[in-house]
Parts: sequence; C-alpha cells; structure tokens
Amino acid sequence: MGIKSSMVAGSFLGSHPSNCLYRITPASYNHNWTDLHYAACQGNVHVLHRILFLEGIRDIDTKDYYGKSPLYWASYKGHLACMEDLIRFGADVDSVCCHGASPLHVAIGLYPDCSALLIKHGSNVDMADKWGVTPMYLAASNAQTHCIQLLLSAGAKPTYRNRKTGLVPRQLASTSSRPTGWRRNSKYQCTLCNVHVTSKEQLESHVNGARHKTKEHAADRGKGKAKWEQRSAEVKAENGGQSEEKARDST
Repeated sequence: MGIKSSMVAGSFLGSHPSNCLYRITPASYNHNWTDLHYAACQGNVHVLHRILFLEGIRDIDTKDYYGKSPLYWASYKGHLACMEDLIRFGADVDSVCCHGASPLHVAIGLYPDCSALLIKHGSNVDMADKWGVTPMYLAASNAQTHCIQLLLSAGAKPTYRNRKTGLVPRQLASTSSRPTGWRRNSKYQCTLCNVHVTSKEQLESHVNGARHKTKEHAADRGKGKAKWEQRSAEVKAENGGQSEEKARDST
C-alpha cells in the first residue's frame, strides 16, 4: 500500500493531532502486513472504511508472510463488521493461508455469526486444510451445534472425520457414557470396567472373566444395599419413625 504501516488513521482527516480520531498501532514485528491487515485484525471499521474508499480494493486480498488475508484476520478475531465491509468490497471468502485454512476454518469454532456470514457468501463448507481438517471437524471439536447446523444446511458432508486420518475429534471419541458393547471402528468396550477390546469374542471373554464378575458382584451388592435402605426408610415412615424390629416388639 502507499500508506506506511505506521500511519495513523487520523491523517485521513488532516495532519493536526486533534483530528486523529483513530489510530492503528503497528505490531512490533513485520510479516508483510498492510494497513488493511492492521485495521481488520484490530477491528477498526473506521480506518478500514477510509483505506477502502481512498485507496480502493487493489490490496483487499493481499496475503501476509503466512498467506493470511485481511478477511482471514478479521474472521480469526471475530470482527463481524470488518468482515461485512471486506466481503462487500469483494474479498475472497475462500482465500487460504499457507496451511490451507480458510476464514471459515478460523471462525467456525468460536464465532457463529461470523461463520454464518461466510457461509452466506459462498464459503466452501467442505474445504480441508493441509492436515485434512474441515470446518465440520472444527465445529464438532468446539461443540458448536449451531455452526454444525449451518454447515449441514449449506450442504456440507455430514461427517466429523479428518479427511486424511479418518479420525473423529477427541471430544467425540469419548466412550465413558456409551453402553456395554458399543462398537466403533471394530472396537468394543465394557463400560462397567472401562475395558476396551478389539473383537466381540474378547468382549465376551472379559464379561465371563473374574475381573468383570467381581465388579458386577460389587455393583449388585451396592444396588441391594440401596434397596434395603429404601425399604428401612419406608418402614420407619409407616411406624412413626421406629424401625421394623422396634415396631414388632411394641406389639
């Protein structure tokens, strides 16, 4: 850009300090950022307007050292107003960084409104980065159910798996609440003992083994004790607070 990265936004309104309403504070490093990168990353809509109106859109998709565009940074930070302006001026919603991630990748896990905006303007909902990670995978990793619905409504493939590894997010791989014998990828689990095996035969062998029997017996004893305590409480209530034996002796 023609404007140096250290220029203040107020210079658009005049050089006098009293006219400097908005400032861009340059970062302490330089990764080929333009003024548009700074404004988008900091959410400074006023500066972004002035840059776009005065200098045009020639640098709207300019990438920094890591291949990240101003729209990418606005999406990463969740600056919805900046994203709207950049898209209105024609920013590429599918511009990817050096790792293959798009603005939707960095917005989908944290900012449903920003994600909805990108999807509305045609962002590729099935795009995978260099590691095979899709927006659906990231939405599932961050429990963004609304974003998952947005992706599905836009035609995204209904799978949470990594495109390269075939794995689902760790958050979905937890099996602590699944029933005995739950099967995923040819693996079985006994939730009572928290034991994982690779075949149905191994699961049956475990269920018939001493470890499982001991756990099962302990669980049954616990249930029996709970029933006994419940029955004792009912008897006391019937006999005005006396136990069954005292009630029998009084008669």
